[in-house]
Amino acid sequence: LPLFLSEMIPITYTVAISFILPIALGFYAFYDKEQSFVSNNFITYSLLVIGSCFAYKLVDKLIPLIKEITRKAGLSGKDINKKGTKEGEKDVPESLGIVPGTIFILFNMAALAYTKFYLGQTLFIEHLSAVLSINFCVFLGFSDDV
Repeated sequence: LPLFLSEMIPITYTVAISFILPIALGFYAFYDKEQSFVSNNFITYSLLVIGSCFAYKLVDKLIPLIKEITRKAGLSGKDINKKGTKEGEKDVPESLGIVPGTIFILFNMAALAYTKFYLGQTLFIEHLSAVLSINFCVFLGFSDDV
């Protein structure tokens, strides 16, 4: 008998299951079983899942583009943890965290509008404070790299 699950099931299936299972359970939890219509939480959760998938694909496409732009701008350096190896001689772009950070902030700004109009003022204020603190963290990380 194999000791690890990855010996029985390929790692791609394991990763896919680990992402799909919580999403499916979330859809099941938010579906209103007593009534024949879909609840407000189900719609919110669906929009979040669709937006997250779209944001992932956008970040996946933008990172190679921004990597070349930052490399040409001179925002790259050597990886000192790999000093003395072949990988340690390559230039590594330093400020690529700005790409997922910016996409995250943009999608959260869109979610802020939804929160304000559909989920109430208290939740809007909590969401706004969270987005602002993440915004400052992204700015601090970028300014540290530059």
